[in-house]
Amino acid sequence: MKTANQILACLLLAGTMLAVPVTAAELTAQASPESDQMTDKYQQSLPEPCMKNGCPQLSFTDAQLEKLSTLKDQYELATAAKKATLKSLKCQVHKLMTEPNIDRQKITGLHDKINSLRTELSNIRLGYSLDRAEVLTPEQRSKMRHFFLTRQVMGHRWHHKFWQHHGSEQPRD
Repeated sequence: MKTANQILACLLLAGTMLAVPVTAAELTAQASPESDQMTDKYQQSLPEPCMKNGCPQLSFTDAQLEKLSTLKDQYELATAAKKATLKSLKCQVHKLMTEPNIDRQKITGLHDKINSLRTELSNIRLGYSLDRAEVLTPEQRSKMRHFFLTRQVMGHRWHHKFWQHHGSEQPRD
C-alpha cells in the first residue's frame, strides 16, 4: 500500500510538472497589448543606465569578469561546507524540538553553533563584497552608489508600485 501511494504521488508530481509550463505559456500568449504598453512605459521610466531588471550596466572588461568569476568560485568553495553544516544543525534543532522530551541544554548548544556559523558566513560574505568592490573602477562604483541610493530612497520593490496603480494584480510580499 505504501509503495502504491508513493508511485501515485510521483505520478501526480510528474503530471503537475508537465502541465505548469503549458499553462504558463497559454497565459503569456493571452497577454493584452495594454500590458505590453505598460511594460514599455515602465522600461522607459527606469533611471539610466539601467537594464530591464533595474541593475546598472557596469560594462565589465574581460579581466574584471574573470576576476569576479574567480572571487565567486572562491566564495562558493569557502562557504559550501559551512552552509551544509548550518543546514544539518538546523535540522537537528527541528528534530529535537519535536521529540517528546525537550532537552533545552542540547538545543541551546546547537543554537549557539548555528549563531557562530551564521557569523562566520556573514564575515565571509562581507569579505567577498569588499573584494568585488575593489575590482570595480571608480566610475562603476559611482554607478553602483547611484543605484543603491535610488533603491534606498524608492525601496527595493519600488517598481511594483507602478503595477499597483495600473490595474494589474497586487505584488506578493
